[in-house]
Amino acid sequence: MDLATSPTAGTVAATEAAPPAVSHAHPMACLNCDTPLTDKFCPHCGQSAATHRLSMGHLLHEIPHTIWHVDKGIFYTLRELLLRPGATILGYLQGQRARHFAPISLLLLVTGVTSFVAAKLHIGELAQTALDPNTVAELREANVHASEWVMRYMGWLYVAAAPFIALFARRVLRRNGLNLAENLVAVLYVTAAGNLLSLLLMPAYYWARTGPSYAAMSLAGSVVFTLYQTWAYGQLLLATPLSRWGRWWRGLVTALATYGLVLGGTLVVMFASNWGAYKKGFQKEVERQRALLPKSAPATAPRP
Repeated sequence: MDLATSPTAGTVAATEAAPPAVSHAHPMACLNCDTPLTDKFCPHCGQSAATHRLSMGHLLHEIPHTIWHVDKGIFYTLRELLLRPGATILGYLQGQRARHFAPISLLLLVTGVTSFVAAKLHIGELAQTALDPNTVAELREANVHASEWVMRYMGWLYVAAAPFIALFARRVLRRNGLNLAENLVAVLYVTAAGNLLSLLLMPAYYWARTGPSYAAMSLAGSVVFTLYQTWAYGQLLLATPLSRWGRWWRGLVTALATYGLVLGGTLVVMFASNWGAYKKGFQKEVERQRALLPKSAPATAPRP
């Protein structure tokens, strides 16, 4: 008898094609690590006991449930950081972590969205309106390319600067008793929330297209960013005996150091990434400036 046409062949093929029979309804053991279940969650790995077979409807439900859930996730963490940064960060450091998005992931995500929006709104090109309109084209072009490069890798620039900011914060905010790693978490969270404020101000930057208006909006954005960071870092000292003034000036020093380190690092990266174009542009600009200088009259020989 031909094996392909035997009754058992169809049974074998059907068995191989069928998915493994897994009971999702009332499992007695965790389907992730086989630990016996005694509650709604696995005591070993934390997975929910109420699992079910995946469907497209479940996957579509999980996207907004994971991201926009009102009591955990990205938006919950950002909201808490904006409304009560000190309590949120200290709670995370003390172990209240299930509801919060991881700090480094949050910073990269928020900064990535900010960079994407800035690129779509051509913020790097708008920044050139603050330059002298008579500046040579080579220098303006170099500035545009460098600004686009910085926007593209802004998230990693913040991550690279974060350890240095944390070292400074550990010194200035030492009354809170946080170690270097804990200060680093605080810096990542505060920077992510500050970048969210910058993202919210993007439409205003785009609206202010002229040189003076853009410069004013840029200054306003820097002030908002610095004031938020001053308040946030100051709140990390709420449990200390320091006065309000003592907390505020320490927060302000930390915020200004953050701004200076990020700005200095950004300028270094801008020039280093496009030094050849900048060098050519500076040479052209110097030549233009020299051509604008009044020519001195030729010296006359003294009369006898």
